[in-house]
Amino acid sequence: MKTKTKTVKVRIQSCKFVLASDLFKGLPEELWDAISSSSNITFGDANRTLFTAQRIVDELSSEAGLFISPDFAELKKRINRLPQKLRTYVDLEN
Repeated sequence: MKTKTKTVKVRIQSCKFVLASDLFKGLPEELWDAISSSSNITFGDANRTLFTAQRIVDELSSEAGLFISPDFAELKKRINRLPQKLRTYVDLEN
C-alpha cells in the first residue's frame, strides 16, 4: 500500500532581534540575574528564546530595588533606542 504525501504550503516568517549579551553588556549582573530568576520568563537549552524588549522592561520594573537604579535607567535607554521597540525582540539564549 502506497502512502500519499500531501504537500503543505508554509510561509517563512522573520523577526528582528538583538542579543541579550549586547543589550546587557557592561551592566551589573543584578539586572541579568533578575531576568534569569523571573518566574514569568523562562529559557534554557534552546537555540533562540525571544521576548519583546518592552517585556524585559516590564519584568524588571516589577523588581522594586531595580526600578530606581541608574543601571535600570541605562538599560531602558538602550531599549528605547531600538528600532520599533515593541516589535524588536531580545534573544536570551546567547
